[in-house]
Amino acid sequence: RTIVIGDIHGCYYELKTLLNNLKESGKYNSRTDKLIFLGDYIARGNNSRLVIKLIRKLQKNNKKVIALMGNHEDMLLNYLDGTDSSWLYNGAEKTIDSYKNFDSKFVDDIKWIRTLPLYHKDKNFVYVHAGLDLSKPLNKQSKYTLLWVREDFIFDTTKYNKRIIYGHTPSISLNGLAKPYTFNNNICIDTGCVYNGALTALIIDDGEVKEFIQVKNEKNKKN
Repeated sequence: RTIVIGDIHGCYYELKTLLNNLKESGKYNSRTDKLIFLGDYIARGNNSRLVIKLIRKLQKNNKKVIALMGNHEDMLLNYLDGTDSSWLYNGAEKTIDSYKNFDSKFVDDIKWIRTLPLYHKDKNFVYVHAGLDLSKPLNKQSKYTLLWVREDFIFDTTKYNKRIIYGHTPSISLNGLAKPYTFNNNICIDTGCVYNGALTALIIDDGEVKEFIQVKNEKNKKN
C-alpha cells in the first residue's frame, strides 16, 4: 500500500491523530507500506516545529517514508537565501513562534528542508505538491510548476501517462467541501485542515485508489 497525506500547515495534533487512526485500523504498516507527505508542513498553524519533528522521526531509518517539498517550504528557503520576502506575509510569524525564534532546531530543520524532493513517482502515480504541466514529461517540469501551479493544471483535460496526486489548492475552493477533489482522473487531497477543514490520507492498494480517511480540524488544540 501507499498512503498519501495532504497539506498539514502546522496541524500537529490532527497529523498525530490521523497516523494513529491509520495504524490502529490496520491501514498503515510502517514495515511494508509507503507513506508520502505532499509538502506544506509549516505556516498558518501553530505547530510547524512539531510537525517536522514527527515526520523526521518517521523518516529515521525508514526509506518508505517520503516527504516532498511544498511551496511554503520553498518560500521559507527563498527568504533565508535573500531572494524573496513573501514568506513574511504567509504564515512566517507562527512558524517562528513554534521554534522560539531561529534556534538550533530551526537551523537543523532547514538543512532537512533543503533536501526535500519536488516529486515522487511509481508505476501508476505521480505525487507532487501543486501539479504538473501536462504537456511536458516529468523530467522537464519546472520547480515553479511543481510547487505553485493551480488552475492551469487542475482544469487541464490533457491525458497524462500516470494519475497525479497533489495538494496545494484547498478543495473547498474547488468543490466547496473538505473532501478530495477529482478532475481529469487526478486527485487533490489538500482538504484545508488549517482552515477548519480536515487532514486527509489517501490509501492506494495494489495500484488502485481504495479510500480516504480524515481527521477534522481540532479547534480546541489551537491550530
